[in-house]
Amino acid sequence: MKKLRKYAFTLVEILVAMGVFSILLTLMVQFFASARTLWTANEKRTAVYADASIAMNLMATLLQTTFYTEGGTPFQISGAPSSRPGSGWDSRLMFVGNTTMKLSDSGTVRYLRFQRGPTAGTDDNVLQLRIFCDTDTDFAQCFQPFGTTPAPLDGTEAGARSCINNFLDTRATDTAHLKPILRNVTGLKFTPLDHAGNVLTTPTVIPPAGIEIELSLMPDEAAARDWAAMAAGTAKDDFRTKNEYTFRRTVWLGDRTFNQ
Repeated sequence: MKKLRKYAFTLVEILVAMGVFSILLTLMVQFFASARTLWTANEKRTAVYADASIAMNLMATLLQTTFYTEGGTPFQISGAPSSRPGSGWDSRLMFVGNTTMKLSDSGTVRYLRFQRGPTAGTDDNVLQLRIFCDTDTDFAQCFQPFGTTPAPLDGTEAGARSCINNFLDTRATDTAHLKPILRNVTGLKFTPLDHAGNVLTTPTVIPPAGIEIELSLMPDEAAARDWAAMAAGTAKDDFRTKNEYTFRRTVWLGDRTFNQ
């Protein structure tokens, strides 16, 4: 009768097996950690692109309803420098929109202004739409395409712009007429273009042929807060350059404009 031999693992074999298992386990953990990091980054990037797309579509849609008269329509682009300041762009765009979109109150003619933060120059990082609606009294006071002179204005287009901007400035705490569109906004710029696509360098107070919109965002609220809290300087500029996303879109207002 043959004797059965008993085999056992030696200590060295056990240590080698454990070492191999540890290496494989480490590689698997690193793989899944990298995959999770990549997935999170892609999710964040997708969310930023989706938010920017919605904001751009809204601005483009409302801009294409801009109301025109040859006698003069209140319109204004302000704060659109050619180079970017360290605090981020802070353009403001005010125009008269003839839209059926339900924004506030009744009627279709509304005075609208897109801007960043409660006032230009702040770091509140919010793209907002301010709305001043078109009751008969408001229309008579602020909209004078034919050179009329309702009190308290002077009968000029400049007077109408001033009146509308004053009304829009009072909407800082009026939730019915102030619509936050997008948060984590680090820059907003509106650049007027002529029919050939050239940048208009003179102050824009009549509707141009087109408007280039530039919108910059931080990927999340934490990054936006960190950026806003930093003192102006190279470090703040570098942080913005490393983290933010910038989107551009040109909206053509068509042959209805009078700025050649």
